Amino acid sequence: MNRDSDFPVRKPHATSTLGVAVTSEPGASIHTNDAARAFAVRANLPWVDVREAASEMALVFADSSVSLHARAAPDESAKHGWLRPLVADFAALDISSPQGRRKNQPLARALGRREGSSPLRVLDATAGLGQDSFLIAALGHEVFAVERSPVVAALLREGLAQAAATSPEIVARISLLETDARELTQKSVTPLWDVVYLDPMFPPRGKSAREKKAMRILRRIVGEDLDAAELFAMACTMATKRVVVKRPTHAPPLAPHPVTAHAAKGIRYDVYSVVALRDATLF
Repeated sequence: MNRDSDFPVRKPHATSTLGVAVTSEPGASIHTNDAARAFAVRANLPWVDVREAASEMALVFADSSVSLHARAAPDESAKHGWLRPLVADFAALDISSPQGRRKNQPLARALGRREGSSPLRVLDATAGLGQDSFLIAALGHEVFAVERSPVVAALLREGLAQAAATSPEIVARISLLETDARELTQKSVTPLWDVVYLDPMFPPRGKSAREKKAMRILRRIVGEDLDAAELFAMACTMATKRVVVKRPTHAPPLAPHPVTAHAAKGIRYDVYSVVALRDATLF
């Protein structure tokens, strides 16, 4: 896995890390403490002693992990007032069963690789905790995972490092870029990727539907993706073949006129032909 790149690194916005402090686990090594303090400085986040942590969320560096601890909301049940730590973990992803390896599964079909063709270069412009990046890499593609929140990127970086022990061939196909995907257009004037993949924050569910814990915490960190339309316009200039947008099943398309859609449980992948979009001058 390529950890660093020569792409521009985004200076974190205050709203991206609101209420997050950085600390290290009691008994952590000097190296871990130094890494945690260096991260706090780079991300412009407060460093606190874990015993004094009073923030809404704490990014905790330990010798063997990096995790995000979030206080429970008033309507959430949690032991001692804290939710279970959030980490980037790929162990539950199905990449080994016959079903998980199918080349005609919805995600694989949305990406568009044909049997016998070369692997695709895919830009995951909204990587988050990296679940989709990992699945795309497991299909054999080269993935550039972009995450603009320094807190989420730290979780993903640690998760990939952990996964390298059990799935080195998959992790080797993933390059993590801590930047804003929109800034990539400043680095190159020509498209670099076959496919640009977007998974903007899903619209909030109704009061009767409860979001998964990870999504609730991520929403508290990064807020809503109010620039999703701008990201889509960027994607159309950076892809050579197609743009794929992940959406909830009943949500409207992010942009009009997808050429096709591939449904999975609770979600769908809207596919946009770059050639058709440019001909229609939709962006």
